[in-house]
Amino acid sequence: MTRDPLDVLAGTATPPPMSRALEHELARLAPVPLRRPWRRFAIVLAVSIGWAAAVVLALPHRRDLGTLPLFPWLASTVLRGLGFVAALAIALVPPPGSMFHRRQAAAIGAIGAATAAIALGFAVHPSSAASVELGWTGLSHGAGCLVLGLVIAVVPVAACAIAVRRAVPVGTRWIFAAIGAAAGCLAGAALQFICPIGDAPHVGLIHGAVVGVAAALCAAIARA
Repeated sequence: MTRDPLDVLAGTATPPPMSRALEHELARLAPVPLRRPWRRFAIVLAVSIGWAAAVVLALPHRRDLGTLPLFPWLASTVLRGLGFVAALAIALVPPPGSMFHRRQAAAIGAIGAATAAIALGFAVHPSSAASVELGWTGLSHGAGCLVLGLVIAVVPVAACAIAVRRAVPVGTRWIFAAIGAAAGCLAGAALQFICPIGDAPHVGLIHGAVVGVAAALCAAIARA
């Protein structure tokens, strides 16, 4: 029976010795550390809340804060905070057993958070006799809150961008839209301590717009 020439060569050939440079490089190799999404999430959460708290403490509080009905104000603030946590978790933590982030859930989270923020502002906007009422005609005076909200959102967005580097494909705009929506929700919670305007148009459209604008800006940056 004739043997295959390849079998003969496979049994007799010896590989060339490795160079010292290659041996040195192989000796320096270390295991690639596993990603820890929940740890990353906790760090971003702490940094973001710390930044928002610092802004709230640095700026004057709304003059009507002590006269507002406690439960509606607390409920609306907590709901915005929960929106931040939920959208952040969707953006940063992949589903169990997967390394890929949840794009479809991120899209739903971003759109849902922006819509819910506006609806919440119209439905729950605590005010008292000491609050400022501008109404529909005073919407143009809300630019300051919109800008301040976006400034507050910058640090959470930057922290998320650092956390997901090399973990999210470039151009995944829905993931970054969810990140922007999360940051906008946190900014909306912070504005509850700062802005003395208590009418539905301002709280609904201006404070709510912070979420949508932050999400849209982050999506545009990711797409670029």
